[in-house]
Amino acid sequence: MNQVALIADRAMQKLAISFEVAGSPVCQGSKIAFVRGGRAVLVDVGNRKTKTMPANRLKDWRERIAAAASQHITELWLGPIVLECEFVMPRSPSHFNKSGLKKGAPSIPVGDLDKLIRAVGDALSKVVYNDDVQIVGFGNSTKRFARTREAIGGVRVKVRQA
Repeated sequence: MNQVALIADRAMQKLAISFEVAGSPVCQGSKIAFVRGGRAVLVDVGNRKTKTMPANRLKDWRERIAAAASQHITELWLGPIVLECEFVMPRSPSHFNKSGLKKGAPSIPVGDLDKLIRAVGDALSKVVYNDDVQIVGFGNSTKRFARTREAIGGVRVKVRQA
């Protein structure tokens, strides 16, 4: 193979990375509205404090995804991107009894897959690619429950140039 052909082959190689982030995945996109001081306020549900969940969950989740991705990247990618995610959602303790998973426990995790992916896509903007507008596909993205009571969940992310 001559020098020009070798350079052309390297230029044709597609970049790809994969990584995992442990924790309970957080959706992005659902908002709630309320009035504060006579003004309407919109708050992302993922950042709202509840009785059982701390505030800023979405912000923390995106920061952890960005940190994991940044370990694999030296410069922002140009061109079209395919983002593929496998979300593993932790099961509630109420899904189990002493002998294991209860009969009738939910089989589909809560949380829209597109909103879970949106959080990952936004987290990777300015880390892997310039803007999430570069995403042209979501590969074989899925969500499922963790298989055991002890599993904490998380996401497996694959990003590649299209």
